[in-house]
Amino acid sequence: MQSRKKSLWHLKSNILCSMTCLQWIALGVTIGVSGSVILIVDRGLAESSPSQSVACPAGQMTKTELFFGLSKPKGDRVSLIDWHQFLQTTVTPRFREGLTVVDGFGQYLDRSGKLIIEPSKVVLLLHDNSAEKQQAIVEITQTYKRNFQQESVLRLTSCVYLSFD
Repeated sequence: MQSRKKSLWHLKSNILCSMTCLQWIALGVTIGVSGSVILIVDRGLAESSPSQSVACPAGQMTKTELFFGLSKPKGDRVSLIDWHQFLQTTVTPRFREGLTVVDGFGQYLDRSGKLIIEPSKVVLLLHDNSAEKQQAIVEITQTYKRNFQQESVLRLTSCVYLSFD
């Protein structure tokens, strides 16, 4: 039983440690029974400056998660072909060392207060915290917003330990 308590404490402390590194300030997080994390963002409070960066301690990498909504304002969607072209021409050249794309589904209130429910793509990036990488992320999000008429791209930045076991 003592081992289980220690494991739960370790899980909670790791989550709290990661949360202190998040670039988005106004986040509420709920830990579900399965241990999964549900992210709730108040967009009005969580505005972030593109120049902000997270200073990770020695031995940690920067993890950036970019959430790209696939719905456009007039009701159509970013096509799979358009998504792959964006990924190949905009994201991959800036993160050639690797990335992961996950299909997602989310909802949020747009600026007019309308509930938007849409599929999304989540791009996971592990990188050093250089000015070059920070600028690359800004370029990626600005290009997506411009090309696909998006209000925003959600960006989460945290510090992580990483290993290839």
